[in-house]
Parts: sequence; structure tokens; C-alpha cells
Amino acid sequence: MSSWFLERIHMLAFGAFSQKYVGPLKSGMNVVYGKNETGKTTVATFVSSVLFGWPRTSVNQNDYKPLDGQRAGTLYFESADGEEAHLARNRTSTEVQGDTWLLDDIDKETFATIFSLTSDELRSLANTSDITAKLLTAGAGTASSPAHALRSVQKRIDEYTSKSSAHEHSLVLLRAQQKEVRAHIAQAAEEANRLKHKDKEFHDLAEERDDVRCRLSDLQIELSELTACKVSLEHALEDKDRSQRRIADLRQKEEGVARERAYSQVDKDPLVGLTEQQDRSLRDMIARFEEEKKRHDRAVDLAENDYANSLAAYDASHERVDEREAAQHARRVRGVQIALSVFFPLLFIGAGIPLFIHGRTISSMSFTALGAGLVLFSLILALAALVMLFRSGGQPITREDAQESSEWVLRKDKKKLEVLTHKRQAFLDKIKAELDSAGLERAAGSLFEARALLDQARELRAQRDRFELEAQSLVSRRTEYEKRLAEATQDLQALCEEHELDPLQPTISAEVTFQRKEQQRESLQTLSQNLDRRYGELKQELFAVQDQMELADLKLKNEQLTTRINESTEALARLLLAKRMLEGAIAAWDETSQPEVYRRASELFELMTDGAWTKISLAQDGRLQVTNALKLTREPKELSLGTCQQMYLALRIALLMTAENVGAALPVLADDILVNFDNTRRVGAAKALMELARVRQVILFTCHEEVLDALRLTGCELNELTL
Repeated sequence: MSSWFLERIHMLAFGAFSQKYVGPLKSGMNVVYGKNETGKTTVATFVSSVLFGWPRTSVNQNDYKPLDGQRAGTLYFESADGEEAHLARNRTSTEVQGDTWLLDDIDKETFATIFSLTSDELRSLANTSDITAKLLTAGAGTASSPAHALRSVQKRIDEYTSKSSAHEHSLVLLRAQQKEVRAHIAQAAEEANRLKHKDKEFHDLAEERDDVRCRLSDLQIELSELTACKVSLEHALEDKDRSQRRIADLRQKEEGVARERAYSQVDKDPLVGLTEQQDRSLRDMIARFEEEKKRHDRAVDLAENDYANSLAAYDASHERVDEREAAQHARRVRGVQIALSVFFPLLFIGAGIPLFIHGRTISSMSFTALGAGLVLFSLILALAALVMLFRSGGQPITREDAQESSEWVLRKDKKKLEVLTHKRQAFLDKIKAELDSAGLERAAGSLFEARALLDQARELRAQRDRFELEAQSLVSRRTEYEKRLAEATQDLQALCEEHELDPLQPTISAEVTFQRKEQQRESLQTLSQNLDRRYGELKQELFAVQDQMELADLKLKNEQLTTRINESTEALARLLLAKRMLEGAIAAWDETSQPEVYRRASELFELMTDGAWTKISLAQDGRLQVTNALKLTREPKELSLGTCQQMYLALRIALLMTAENVGAALPVLADDILVNFDNTRRVGAAKALMELARVRQVILFTCHEEVLDALRLTGCELNELTL
């Protein structure tokens, strides 16, 4: 697939359209669908008009001029790398504007012959079998077929070598006549022996004139070749200069990218070399460390809180307490204990005895058991109060006991705090060691800093990838321009070797050579004029002194025959040269392109006809022939209109697929070329067009939904647009 394709069409003013956009188009198959009179043919004509000129105004041709008569528009192109280019034609300019290098590999005739496919052209094949001539015409990019031209040249050559009296310019007849005339001249010359010296000079002048004329003809050919060489040199030098500028610009951009990368931290941060898996592992490790650190911090915080409470209790136990207040407090506590040990047992006994008596009276086991239980509970309660009263012995807690107890708790909490603090510090040391071993020494054990370093490294990796991608793109483009530069340099070298020019200054050398040969031609022209003048003088002198008019008539006739022979010889030489060039061109095409074209055309023809026809080839006499699945061979004139059109369409598609270096950036325009096919062959033809779309951009215009359905049935990617 070409790297450039037509992305959008803008018809500023063309036909009935004004400010009309068609697109976006893609690099493969594009279908522009619309009903009749929606402007499909107008769009196709607009594309070719912007490329190669507006249609001329004529009686039988639409020039697509809007009401104000001013046509204008732009074609926008895009490359696979996202680069953009455009070609425009405005209201006043007769030349295409914009990126005209897109048209360097194609001309108007080639585009019209190869890239423009219409139903009218296919229908014109109804009564012709000269498809080989059309194919060669398309391949040559000329208006007439090389095969036709070769036959025409051969016919004219036969006329110059014929013995028939119907051809007055036949060299055979002219030489025979001249031979006869010269025989008569020789006989008459014997009678004019005294004039033989001047007659000899006269004939020598004739030969010298012929030699000078031949040299002038050769010089004219050389000057024509040098003129063509100067044009080729100009194009090659322009290509070379443009490529060198592009290469220098791309190198500068590469250096800019390299400097920007050098100034950045991309290649300085060791963490940039981490893989995604290593980055995720480090982040997971940091997350685990953060959770574990939180647990250690919480434990230490709790221990510090306990230690602070213990320290406060310890400090409180060392405060001075009034002994008398302590004794009074102890007596009050003892009095309350005695009152409670007497009050509650008497209360339960007072409630239990009546319940017991009442239960016995009414014979209720529940009341009896409840009363007995209350009495028993009161006795147990009184006994317990007495035991506690006498066990305490009435001795109060001393300040020394309280200080000892608080000191023991303080030591325990302090020890716990020290242990937890040590564990946390050990864990922090472990974190630092792990981070250092992972290449995160700059974090200094900080998990937050470690995560920040990883984030920074991730950003640097992304920046590195951008640098590398941009550098690769620039290198790829520079390589392409270096290839173009090498091709231009090779062309220059070939031109210099062919015309023996100075490779260091080819343009100046070509101009100097041209001027030198121009001077030689002027000198030869002067010499020729002098010879002609002398020749005329001798002729007049000889004619004036001759006694017999027969000799003058014979010599005049001989000169006339010589002139006619020279003219016929020059014409025959040109015809032979043309024949050799045509034979060479056809032979070169036969040896290189023809086998591949017919092989691909056969495959496409078989695909279009669903296997009914399997091969397209040339017979020994140069005529086109096709072979069906039964191995039967037919000529195109024996095919139906639809099959003949399918065969020619297969040949055109095959030629487009093999002509890789022609019109690489331009689309193939097909205007309703599948309407005369049945459903099965329409699908086959659609598949053939999809094969073409793999290597070239195709834009198919149609108003038939069945054509759109056939393209969809191919299953290939399809860009559909509606007018």
C-alpha cells in the first residue's frame, strides 16, 4: 500500500457544488454512494481536473463551470505517518499549486488511461478485439498503441522498399531510375569531355554537400539529446537538493531530540531501567511495609500512653498525705462496713421469717422455700461481713505500699515501651536495607520518598519511550530521503557517463558542450551555404556552356532523384529507428511486465467469472485469447459483452497492481463499472477490486445498492460515504 493517499476533497466551486467536502477517505477501498444526479461523476471529474487541469469548454462536453464561471478546490493527502500534503487549483491560476511532487511519477495521459475506469469505456469494448493495443497504450501512457504504431511504421517501411510503381518514394524505384539516368549522363558526358573537370568538382561538391548535411543531421540529434539531458539534469539536481535539505533538516531534528534527551534525567536515573513487573513488585513491597509500619506505630503509641499513665500514677503516689486525714478516712470506711454488715442481714431476716411462716400456713412450698432462702442468705451475708471486717484488721493501705505498686507498674510499662520501640527501629532498619538493595538509596529509608522516586522513574520511562519513538520516526524518514538522494545521485552519474560530462559541474559541462556543438552546427551551416552557393554556380556554368540540352536535363533529373533518394533515405532511417525503438519497448515490456500482468489478470478473471474462465494470454501472432475451465480457447470477439468487460477490467486491475512506480500517491477512480455484471460476477469483480485496494487507494462511485452489497459481501474493510 502506498504511504500517501487522498484523505479529503474540498470543492470550493465546481459544477453545482459550492463549499462541498467529501471525506474522510481511507487508503484502501472507498465507496461513494448516491442516487442519480447527486454529483458522483462531478466529484470524479473534479479530482482529475485539480490534478491535470480544468475541462475545456466545448459543445459536447460539460466544463463544470459554476454560475460565476470560477472553478476552484483542493485535494488533501495524508501519509501513513500522519504527514499532510495538498494540491489546489484556484480561480485564476492555470497551474496546480501545493505539493506538486505528488505528481512527479505520472502525467495526465497516463492517469486518464490507467487510473480512470468508467462504464462507458467498458461498454466501448462491445465490438472490438484489439484489447492488447489498449493494454499497451495504458502501459505506455500514450494516446496511440505501440503495437498500432509498429504496424504503421512497418507499412511505411515496406512502401520505401517496394518495387511497385504506385509508391513514388520507393528507394528501389528511385535508385533504378537514378541508375538509368546516370547511364545516360555518362553517355552524354563523353560528348562534353572538356567540361569533365568542372563536372567532377560539381559531383564532389554534391558528395561533400551530402556529407555536411549528414553531419548537420547528426549534430541536430546530439543537440536534441543534450537538451533532453539538461532537463533531466535539472530534475535530478532538484531532487538531490531537495533530498539533501530534507536529510539535513531531519538530522537537525534528530540532534535536537538527542540533546533534549541528554539534558533530561532519562539516562541518568538508574530506576528508569526497571521493568513494569519490577516496578509493581517494589510498589507492592512498599505497600506491605507501610501497613506493617502502621502496626508498629500504633503499638508504640499505646505503650507510650500506658507509660505516661504509669508515670503519672507514680508521681501521684509520692505526694505528701496528711496522716490524720488518712486515719479519719479509715474510721469512716470502717463505720460504713459495720453498718452495712448489720443492716442488710437484719433486713433479709425481717423479710424471710414472715414469708416462711406464711408459706407454712397456706402450705405453699414456694413461699416457704423463698422465706427459708432469705433467712439463710442473711446469715451468710452477716458471716461474710464479719470475716472481711476482722481480716482487714482495720489496717489502712500505707503510702509505701502504694509507691511500691506504682513503681512496679511504671517499670513494666517502660520495659514494654523500650521493647516495642526497639522492634520498630529494627523494622525501620529493615525497610532501609530493603530499599537500598532495591536501588532506592536516595529514599533514605522513607517509604514516601521511595514511592515518589518510583513515580518519577515511571514518568522518565514514558519520556524515554517518547524520545525513542520520535527518534525512530525521524530515522525512518531520513532513510527514505537518503534512498531518494542515492537514486538522484545515480541518475546524475548515469547522465554524466552517457554524455561525457564533468560530474562535479554537470550543468555547466552540459551547457558548454551544448554551446560547442551549437557553434559546430553554425559552422557547418555556413559551410553548407557556401557549398550550395558554389554548387549553384557550377550548375549554372555547366548548364550555360553545354551544347546539348539533353545532358542538362539528365543531370537535373539526376539531382532531383538524388534529392528524393536522400529524402527517402532519411525518412527510411527515421522509420527504421522508430521501428527499433518500438520493438525494443514492446520486447522490454514483454520480458518484464507482460508475464506478471497476464498472470495476475488471469487470476482476477477467474475470480470474477467464478472459475468459468481461467486464463488470459497472447497468441504467437500477438492477438489476445482467453481459456475457459474446459481448456477451450476463445478470442475476445467471441465473448459476451459482460465477459469481455470483465476480461478488460481484469487486465486494467493487473496493470495497476504491477505498475508500482506510477502514480503512487493518486487514487484509482471507478465510476459505476460493475452495473453490467450479474450478481455472482459482480461479487467476483468486487473481490478483484478489493485485491487492487490492497496496493492502491480505490474510490468507487455508484448509484446501485446491489454494487454496495456486493462489496460488503467480500468481508473486507470498506469505507462508505454518501453524497
